[in-house]
Amino acid sequence: MYITYPTSIKSSHYCFKLNTDDFFDPKPIDSFLKSKGIEFKRTKQTSSIKLMSWHVYKIKADDPIKIFQQNIEFIETLFNNYENNN
Repeated sequence: MYITYPTSIKSSHYCFKLNTDDFFDPKPIDSFLKSKGIEFKRTKQTSSIKLMSWHVYKIKADDPIKIFQQNIEFIETLFNNYENNN
């Protein structure tokens, strides 16, 4: 997992990326997020330089994200729950 920062400090989405080398099939992560009642949008980005791609997740935040640390803490907490359940 790779935590990426929101596009701006006042973003309304939490963001993270999953490298397709480590998470080729994103369905287990999708299922986990859905089981928590989390609405998300997933897209796939491919590098034009390297043979690499990512699943990029955006999760709607209740309030605007004011500092990047909020994104990091939310995603770390979310995935600590994922690891404890798997």
